[in-house]
Amino acid sequence: MAIQSVDTAQAEREYMIANTPLFFLKKLRANPGIRELSRRFSAQEILAALPRLTASKPTSLSEAVLPYVLLVALSQNGRVMDLRAASDIAAPHHDWYKVISKVLAETSNTDTINKLYVSSQTMLRPQLSGSSTSKTQIQKIPISGSVQS
Repeated sequence: MAIQSVDTAQAEREYMIANTPLFFLKKLRANPGIRELSRRFSAQEILAALPRLTASKPTSLSEAVLPYVLLVALSQNGRVMDLRAASDIAAPHHDWYKVISKVLAETSNTDTINKLYVSSQTMLRPQLSGSSTSKTQIQKIPISGSVQS
C-alpha cells in the first residue's frame, strides 16, 4: 500500500472541527488508525514521503491532513532524531505543520528506563547513554531487604 492511498477519513473529520493545532494533535494521537500506519510504514518511508506531500498546495481534504497523520505515525514508531528531521521539512501549504512537528519532537519520549526484578537479590537496570542513539547498558545492582516500587 502506498502512503498516498492511506485512509484519512477520521482525520479529515477531526481537522474540520479543530480550531487549534494542539486540539487537532490531541485528536490524531487518539486515532487508532494512526497506530496501524506506524506499524505499516517505517520511519524512513514516512520521512521520504513528507517532502513530496508538503511541497504543493493540497487539492483535497485528504491531501491537507495526510502530512499531519504521518507526523503522528512517525512519533509512534520513530526516534526523536526522525521527528526533528521531519520538523525541518518545509511545508508552506500546511499551516499547522511546523507547530505540530515541533510539539511532537519536543514531547516525544522514546527513551524510557524500565526496571526488571530478576530475584530478590539482584536488579538489572538499563542505563541510557548520554547521546541520542539507542544504546543501552545493563547495570547489576545488589538489593538488600525488600524491594519497593
